[in-house]
Amino acid sequence: AFYSDVWHPFWKAKVNGRPVPVARANLAYKAVPILPGENRVHFFFESKALVWAYRFFGINALIWVAGIVVLAGRIIGAGNPASREARN
Repeated sequence: AFYSDVWHPFWKAKVNGRPVPVARANLAYKAVPILPGENRVHFFFESKALVWAYRFFGINALIWVAGIVVLAGRIIGAGNPASREARN
């Protein structure tokens, strides 16, 4: 079986549950050592900078959504006469 994808130093792999090195093959592809017979290969991309970027953008999105909810609540509450009387 063949699997073709571009090599990058942040690619990690496990073969049959054991970590193995990911080598560069034919200048641009990934290669891992496997044993004779059936093997289960798991590739995963592991970048701490990327994880922190995802967290930052996720928190940023939550802040924006919370801000919109708060502003929408104020706009809806300002248009309700009962809420105006409660404030006075």
